[in-house]
Order: sequence, then C-alpha cells, then structure tokens
Amino acid sequence: MLATGSTYSELSFTFRTGISTVSSIVIECMKVIWSKLQPLHMPVPTEQDFVRIAKRFYDKWDMPNCLGAIDGRHVRIKRPAHSGLLYYNYKKIFSIVLQAVFDADYKYLFIDVGNYGHQSDGGTFRSSNFYKALTSNILKIPRSSKLPGSNMSVPYFFVRDGAYPLLEYVMKPYPDKNVSSEKTNFNARLSRARVVAENGFARTSQLWRIYYTKIEKTPTVVDWIVKSTCVLHNMIIDVEKVNQNSRINNSEDSEGLVSMNNDESNVESVPGKIRVKWFRTHAHVN
Repeated sequence: MLATGSTYSELSFTFRTGISTVSSIVIECMKVIWSKLQPLHMPVPTEQDFVRIAKRFYDKWDMPNCLGAIDGRHVRIKRPAHSGLLYYNYKKIFSIVLQAVFDADYKYLFIDVGNYGHQSDGGTFRSSNFYKALTSNILKIPRSSKLPGSNMSVPYFFVRDGAYPLLEYVMKPYPDKNVSSEKTNFNARLSRARVVAENGFARTSQLWRIYYTKIEKTPTVVDWIVKSTCVLHNMIIDVEKVNQNSRINNSEDSEGLVSMNNDESNVESVPGKIRVKWFRTHAHVN
C-alpha cells in the first residue's frame, strides 16, 4: 500500500482477504514499523550528532554551523467527516501537514505530523513538538563555535524560508527588497542548504507512491502512514550507506588479487603483479 498507493479494496482482492482484515493488518504493521525502527533510524540527536551533522552540511552544502533544514509538506487526504474547513489549505485541497527537519544527507531528524491543512507554516511550526523542544532547551544544541576562517563565534542553527520566525536557533533569509551583495550571497548559501528539505520530501514521494494519490483514510491512519514512510526512508538510507561502505572495503581488500582455483571451497589468491606469470603458467591454449 505504501509503495504502490493501493487501496484496501485492491489489497483485499489481491490477497483474497476481507477489507476489514486488510485494514487491521496494515495499521498494526505501520505501528510496529514506527515503534521498532524509530529508535534505530530516527533517534533524537545527541550533541555529538549535531556537531557531525553541522560538519556534513558545511562539507556538502557550504553552510557552516547548520544543524538541519526545516520545511513542511501538505499530504493530500479525503475530507474527513464533520471537519468543515479545518483541513482545507491554500492550495484548495484537503490535507494534513508534515513538518520535518532534515540532515545534509536527506534523512529525517524530527517529524511532526497531523496539523490541520489550513494552518500557516509559522503556526504549524509554533504548535510543533520540535519548536517546544527547541525553545525549552531540551535539545542538546552545541555551544557557539567560530565560523571557518574567522574569529567570529556564532550559534548553531536550523535553516528555513522566510515564512518561519527568526529565532536564536532558526535562521531565515534576508527580505528580497534592497539587499546588499553580501546579503544576497548569504541568501544563496542559505537557500542551497534549505533545498535539502525539499529534495528529501521529493525522495520520499518517489519511494512511496501513496503520496501521489489522495489518501482516503482517517487523519489518524494518515498519521501512521506518514510516520512509517518517514522512518522507512531513513532505514533505506542507512542500509544503503552500510552496503556502500561494505563494497568499498571489499574492493580495497580484493584489489590486485586474482583467483587461482575454480573450486570455490578452496580459493587462493595471488597479487596482481604476478598474475600475468600465473596465467602464462596455468592457462590452457586451445
């Protein structure tokens, strides 16, 4: 359902199972996915994690002291019964809001799901658990550090567009009117880091085709759909990183070696420098 956008009716027909049974199984699976994978693939970052994330943002996106990119996305849903215009947004569709914070590699750091579609970005941000944790000093934000190549010490911060408030730990661009070249350059740097969030949402949609449909479920079920797809998104990135590192290590270990025996149970290897001599000795010429 998550990967294809299939409805309960389609799954019921495919697996020859009742619709109510399919519904119960899917919801239970999503709850288990979130409860088991969230501590592993979307834990609350420690102070050391934030320092590592900031270094990654500087190395990859040329933005120092950046802890994450904040953005929101409207998830299209069927209008809930007796909800009036609570879920009706400025795009003239019904939706719930997913607000997320991404690291430099498109992983979700924090998510807040379930706000009404009619809320503004700023209102959604101020009502989120992330905002409450940020303003109450629950998050382990590192102390201010010097900018690269400078003696100026500035706080670490999250980046966001102009719709969000300017806070001690939330950086937004300068207004577009009458800005100097230095401020224009700053806005370009900030935009380059902020686009990570937009790309992260796009990657999630590509993986989970359900986001290309109007989700005809209750808001509570949609919340579980969003949570499970976000944590699965992180899990895929983590697994791909492990596999990539494994391939690199295996490549380095096997570089310059060649098998000397076709029997896989008793394989020997020789350095690449003498493989030509080995082949001349052992190769069969027809």
